[in-house]
Amino acid sequence: MRTAATIAAGLVLLASPLLAQTGADAGAARTAEIRDARRVLEQRIPEITFTDSPLDQVMEYVKQVSGLNVVVHWAQLEADGIDRDKPITVTARGLRL
Repeated sequence: MRTAATIAAGLVLLASPLLAQTGADAGAARTAEIRDARRVLEQRIPEITFTDSPLDQVMEYVKQVSGLNVVVHWAQLEADGIDRDKPITVTARGLRL
């Protein structure tokens, strides 16, 4: 369950890094980026099933399906006792990114 919570927390953090911009249209560009990020995060994945799959492969799948630039801070996760190669099993339906 801790792994699922970690994955969920990681996915929530995916929306936070947006490119900083300057100039007159910075506000409009940022608004568009936020809108696009929300659209991606509101997508539902119909069903996913991973059985004894390494966590890094699961995160790579999320990256490919969402099109997001997923950056996982493996050093921090490993410091918290979460190994990227640890096999996890996840089954989810209607999961939002």
